[in-house]
Amino acid sequence: MALENERQVILRLVQSKQVTPEEGARLLAALGEAKAAPRPAAPVVTTGRSDGRQFRLVVEEPSGERVNLALPLGVIPAMLRFAARWVPEEHRDAMQSAAQALSTDFRGDLVKVEEPSGERVHIWIE
Repeated sequence: MALENERQVILRLVQSKQVTPEEGARLLAALGEAKAAPRPAAPVVTTGRSDGRQFRLVVEEPSGERVNLALPLGVIPAMLRFAARWVPEEHRDAMQSAAQALSTDFRGDLVKVEEPSGERVHIWIE
């Protein structure tokens, strides 16, 4: 039953154009692969509001490969609940803290890492 609810959430995100059909297909495929995975407690997030803020993620490799992702902040709580099953136990507190920060008016850096190898990861809310 829980998987069906998550499937419906993904389909609603595609229907409302908060995620592309391609992203929705990837999420649905991952959901199908996760049927056997144990489900941890989902983070508590009290916001679903869309206040114009965006979740931003940029990953840059020394080879020049780059991921640049921008999502409306309102879709992040559902994505965190969905992704929670794959987060190792030792990182769940950090995920919970990040989820709770979404219910505030916070804007700014969440994670900014620059490795000596040249790899960079930057996650922020704008």
